[in-house]
Formats: sequence, structure tokens, C-alpha cells
Amino acid sequence: MTIRLRDVVRKEVFERPADEPIFRVPYDLFRPDGAARLNGELAQWLEGGAMRTGRIAKGKLGDTVPGERVLLRGAPGVLVDALEGLPEDEWWLCEVEVVNGKTAP
Repeated sequence: MTIRLRDVVRKEVFERPADEPIFRVPYDLFRPDGAARLNGELAQWLEGGAMRTGRIAKGKLGDTVPGERVLLRGAPGVLVDALEGLPEDEWWLCEVEVVNGKTAP
């Protein structure tokens, strides 16, 4: 199963496999100015000129639903196998658009 996502910051649409690791995010992670940085169970991001922090939870992309926002590692064109060498704590906010042919209502 492949899932289509939209990178909220860079506004690119791309697909990733269902077994890709993600982090679920707090509702106040809405429009970050760049990548979120992870520190244990917390994410930190810059939004509107202010540094913010929120709790995150591990998951798999295949467990998400359309409309859900998650943190995903790497750039839109980077596959999981090519993530080596990228910063391990840099994750991007993405919105899940299509899961198994289903879209958000």
C-alpha cells in the first residue's frame, strides 16, 4: 500500500510506503517555518517567529487516515532507503491525502 502526502512547509505532493515510520503530532503544530527537531518524546519547531514544543507519538504511515498530520523524515523525493546521511532529528510536517484509495471527507 502506498500513501500520498503533502509536505505542509514545502507544498510538495509525494508518495511513501505504508511501513514508513512517522510521528503523530499535537494539534498546535499547524504551520511550522521549517523542519521540526526531535528530542525524545518531544518535537520543537519554529512557528510565527516563536519556538514551540509538543509531545509526539511513534507510529507507521499505514496506520494513518486521510487528513491526519504527521512528521515524516526527509524530503518528499527521498525514499526511506536513501535517508542515511540526513539529520536523524529533522522531520517535516506532512498531511496525509490518500490512504488505500480513500481521501478525507
